[in-house]
Amino acid sequence: MRATAFLVAMLVSAGCATIAKDASQSTKAVGPAAATALEPLAFMAGAWVQQQPNGAMIEEHWMPPRGSAMLGSFRRILGNGAVPFYEFTQIVAEKDRVVPRQVHIHGNFEPDPQRTEPMELVLEHAGSDSAASGTPAADPQACPRGPSAAR
Repeated sequence: MRATAFLVAMLVSAGCATIAKDASQSTKAVGPAAATALEPLAFMAGAWVQQQPNGAMIEEHWMPPRGSAMLGSFRRILGNGAVPFYEFTQIVAEKDRVVPRQVHIHGNFEPDPQRTEPMELVLEHAGSDSAASGTPAADPQACPRGPSAAR
């Protein structure tokens, strides 16, 4: 099964012109400071939306980095209103690395039986306005999906 690249980050880094950040979402810094390793990912905070030509919509919401973690959610809404699955991503600053982990939940909110454990990705790049992760750490042969891949 293909690995999902991490979401908005991959879409943003690929230069997908149809993605827009919802500027009405406030990400004002409050609470514990973000771990230094997460600071390059702060641009992801907020709501992101991509309207697809087939009437489907991709929506992501990212909490700003605080302490040693970030949390994001994803859903794709088909043109008929159905939501085939949800994705939840945790990005954690560990001692010597930044680890994105994902879980997929079917549209009826049942766990995906093919993904009973969180998928741990490899953070390949993080900058002030883009980030990308690729293959799962446990499966170097998996192919990440880019913004043009069907979800």
